[in-house]
Amino acid sequence: MTVNSQEINQSGKLGASVFCFLFTLFLFISFDSPAQARPPNKRSLPQPERLFSWGQDCKEKLNHSAKRKKIRQNWERCINYFVELNDYYPEHPLASKALFQAAELTRNLYRWSGNSKDIKNARRYYQQVISKSADSELINQAEARLAELDNSTINLQSTTVTKVNNIRFWTYPNYTRVVLDMEREIQFEQSRSHNPGMAMIVLHQTVLADEVKGRLMNATLNLPRQITFEEPVSKDLVVRIPLQEIKRYNVLPLSNPDRLVLDLFMRPSNREDPPAVDVQAEMPSSGSSSIVKALPPDAGIKIKTIVLDPGHGGRDPGAIGISGLTEKEVALDIAHRLRDLIQKELGKTVIMTRDSDTYVSLEDRTLLANSKHADLFVSIHTNSHPKRSTRGVEIYLLGQSSDRRAMAVAARENSTPEKSVDNLERVLKSIQHDLVQDYNIEESLKFAHETRDAFLSILKKDHYDVIDLGVKRAPFYVLLNANMPGILAEVSFISNRIEEKRLRDQAYRQTIAEALLEGIKSYLASLKAIS
Repeated sequence: MTVNSQEINQSGKLGASVFCFLFTLFLFISFDSPAQARPPNKRSLPQPERLFSWGQDCKEKLNHSAKRKKIRQNWERCINYFVELNDYYPEHPLASKALFQAAELTRNLYRWSGNSKDIKNARRYYQQVISKSADSELINQAEARLAELDNSTINLQSTTVTKVNNIRFWTYPNYTRVVLDMEREIQFEQSRSHNPGMAMIVLHQTVLADEVKGRLMNATLNLPRQITFEEPVSKDLVVRIPLQEIKRYNVLPLSNPDRLVLDLFMRPSNREDPPAVDVQAEMPSSGSSSIVKALPPDAGIKIKTIVLDPGHGGRDPGAIGISGLTEKEVALDIAHRLRDLIQKELGKTVIMTRDSDTYVSLEDRTLLANSKHADLFVSIHTNSHPKRSTRGVEIYLLGQSSDRRAMAVAARENSTPEKSVDNLERVLKSIQHDLVQDYNIEESLKFAHETRDAFLSILKKDHYDVIDLGVKRAPFYVLLNANMPGILAEVSFISNRIEEKRLRDQAYRQTIAEALLEGIKSYLASLKAIS
């Protein structure tokens, strides 16, 4: 029998048409309209803690990369982790926090996109937080953000100029800090003239808020060190700092919230210094100026006052583990345990930068330590890494980054992108010949090694397997302007499942506190041996 090739082609076309019809009918029956589709099975979804952790990791990578921020999909990917958590687990305790994170990311996306839809979405997320959350602090933050959006939206629609909403400063005999609270992140340039000696900082597309202008004109805001602000027609704000009495100055941009910090270090004066302020006096309140005696270190021999700095707090949770454990909670508990041990076994005065779940800015932490004439500074943190298997103990001191990983840790703890860490490293280079700073770093190195050795000894004695990641250097802002030796201890990786489980255990937290105490004891013993 002969088969015609034309018949084969026609038969094949007919078969293909029937197949396409049946396949289309199958799709129509199986996948109804979105409104009628069944919701996904929660068993097939990641757990809410994991979704939140993925969102935090995504947000961290985004914050530390200017290139990522330029691509909208990168923002949306991070936002979706938090939105999906709320959509699929609306009754979970993390749902409101996830909505707030989604709102924060969408708000920041608007700064890059200028798209009015992003503002609408951010406002919607904040409103959902207010309506469903049982956390009063979270509700207050969402309400404050909504008020900011209402004001900033008008400004952004009419102009791209950024406002300086407030100016705060603190004055010491040999050191002055000025903080400019910004509406958003800015670009700035620095220059110097030598006749007369003058530093000039140009803040591009920036103006003073009307209230700040009024305070300057009415002399209710008396700026220190003859600092002046000028607003040329170009909409660039110019800050001028006379250098006759200034040995060096630092300009550091910080975020969350956005601000610009000016640190001025005075030349030594022959005139008699004013009497020292009682160490029990309260730290100067933010937004006001005061004069406090800042004494140089007492040769490192007498350690009377120790400052414990539990990382993060309040609206800043720090790193978050897979099961939802927060860095701020662990750090505070360990600090409380360490405080009790120091007072009981060493009889030293202990000052906490925060004693509860409250937010304290990085600059206020060092201000507190300096104003109390502290002799030793210990900042307590838990570590985090995108690779979940990473674990161990790292002890840091101030310095240029030991490696790329150290720079990433500093960026996270400083709540800044890595480009701001580069700014800090340039500052460190500029002060590398400062004798007091050199002394503090040398003593910090000894203290860091004593603490690292204590961790290995104490943890192993209590039958915990510990991975030694060593002593490293990085430009941590909280250590930069401290007038005393200090370390930052990353006591475990909260991002690691094993170590997060340990950090939930009270006995493990107590062991960490004992290891930190042993590090302090060993450092004090080395000082006695020298003296």
